[in-house]
Amino acid sequence: MQPRNQLRSRSRLGPATTTAHAAARVRALGRSLERAPLGSSRHELERIHAAVQSHRDWIEPLRTAIGDAVVGRKHLLDRLLIALVAGGHVLVEGGTGLAKTLTMRTLGAATGMTCRSIRLAPDMGPADLVLPTAAAGQGALFANLVLAEGIDQASPHVQNALLDVAHERRLSPDAERLDLPDPFLLVATQGRDPRAGAHPLGDLQRDRFLLKVVVEHPSPAEERTLLERGPAGSESVLAPLVHPERLRDARAVATTVFVDDRMKDYLVTLIHATRDPAHYGLDLARHLHYGVSSRVTLDVLAAGRAVAFLRGGSYVIPSDLQAIWPDLVRHRLGLTSAATEEGMRGVDVARAILKGIAAPV
Repeated sequence: MQPRNQLRSRSRLGPATTTAHAAARVRALGRSLERAPLGSSRHELERIHAAVQSHRDWIEPLRTAIGDAVVGRKHLLDRLLIALVAGGHVLVEGGTGLAKTLTMRTLGAATGMTCRSIRLAPDMGPADLVLPTAAAGQGALFANLVLAEGIDQASPHVQNALLDVAHERRLSPDAERLDLPDPFLLVATQGRDPRAGAHPLGDLQRDRFLLKVVVEHPSPAEERTLLERGPAGSESVLAPLVHPERLRDARAVATTVFVDDRMKDYLVTLIHATRDPAHYGLDLARHLHYGVSSRVTLDVLAAGRAVAFLRGGSYVIPSDLQAIWPDLVRHRLGLTSAATEEGMRGVDVARAILKGIAAPV
């Protein structure tokens, strides 16, 4: 057996150790940590990694094709893909003429999914959404991708009917169950100032949306590209790059992405920091009337796994949760009047919580 001091000496960098050797050792350590997060086995991660890689070969070609067809909507597209993989729905806020409909139709063309747009109005009733018609066939919501425009203009009865159908993923006209197509994604739009709508969404309705995306105007460079390209409308020329059954498989694989105990603790800490910020040393009490619900706890987990899957990871890392956290909670926080007076938005509070809570190393 070797003396203990000799073993110690080999664990330290000595004069004979070159910078290249040291760097190689650090890289090797990083790879070993990447392969085996806390609570997992190397074999388990290799199995998950193989499944992820075999079910994500369509992602980058899809992003590239849609990015070429629709200028300046990368963030919206990323959130739509996350929602598809996580099995949630998206609330979109923004003005008119910002290519929201074009993005949805292009996504439908590139995935072989049916897409339908519904313009909601104050005089609509729940039956207009769920009952079959000659124009809508089995119902206005019977499509893979449904864009419900102007949800803040619809009555609360229609809002609730829309969200119930989206959650249950089935229509029930005349007590007859009719399952919606799978995959199914609801994207509802509202104006830039939701309070100006005829019927702004309440807390319970907003909580049913996995993500909220605020669509901004294009950058000057993107606007210049639009000038060169001319009128939009190229979604019909996109051939399907992936079929709906592969999206269903991807969603199933994403649920197996590993989440270790440190990440679960981090997730729970973020959630509870919205409810009791002072306990975590955050000066947000005057901005927060109440925090997020337990539904968000499960949504963050599902969305974090979806983000990890889309980047090709076999397990969730802090940046996966951090990337999606603002859009997950911005619409679910109860802000005080002081926050409104100070111009503090839900996304600002969400980012302040991320900044104030230490992530696992």
